[in-house]
Amino acid sequence: EVGFVSTPVADTANYPELFVNEAEKEVAAATPVGFQSMVKFIGAKVQGNSADNTTYRLFSDIDCTGLTFEKGFLSSGSENNEGFVFDGGGHVISNLTTEGGLFGGALAGKASTKPVVFKNMILDNAESTASSSFNTTDGHNVGILCNLVSTSVTFENITVKNSEITGACGVGAFIGRTGDLENNVEVVFNNCTVEYCTITTNGMFYNVDPLGATSFMGCAVAMGGYTTSVSLVGNNVSKGIIFNYSFKTQGVGIYSTATYNKTTNRWEDVTVIKEF
Repeated sequence: EVGFVSTPVADTANYPELFVNEAEKEVAAATPVGFQSMVKFIGAKVQGNSADNTTYRLFSDIDCTGLTFEKGFLSSGSENNEGFVFDGGGHVISNLTTEGGLFGGALAGKASTKPVVFKNMILDNAESTASSSFNTTDGHNVGILCNLVSTSVTFENITVKNSEITGACGVGAFIGRTGDLENNVEVVFNNCTVEYCTITTNGMFYNVDPLGATSFMGCAVAMGGYTTSVSLVGNNVSKGIIFNYSFKTQGVGIYSTATYNKTTNRWEDVTVIKEF
């Protein structure tokens, strides 16, 4: 793209078709393989405690047909991470299939001392399913972008459409679950849309009822005396959503809140927030 001066990343064997502009602290991709490399690169940064507020940019539409992505990765929990910005540039990411979410539990365990930002993209015909990978134990916490979020994150100008998300509980288009035992967590949705998606909770696992099959995120949980807040900024829309087997939270709410009862090993007091 005009104005973006870059060179291939040093490790082209592990991250092909990925480019970096060191001066501007930006990393860019313009091909499906480059996008695959970018997701892997972000995972390595977060796990290596070296996320440094870099901006990751897409310069073209991405068709993920035939691509495989590693199961969701998990931060080691260091406070040295400084977050990142993922800017889709208004492009379409289509036909994405992920087990464990594209970024999995990348935002879990004090993954960032600064907010993480996802913005300016359309996710079309994506599919995210539960797995036994990080932060989807027994099929819980399933989203297309993130499964479990325990650091502050903003979603801005993003549309998810024609997609399917399936798990046991805590199921949503953007996030499965947010909340942490060691942090206050803030999630912001700014001008985001979920439309014509199918969101499914598929049964009981270890006495945990299916909860949170709501459109934007499955559930927001306050734990250990820390707070979880969810803010809606601008025009956020949910329409044409099909829910399967969601007997705990029916309707097209943005998200649900819940409290975990350690004695009964159940999520209780489930409330749908911001119904449409």
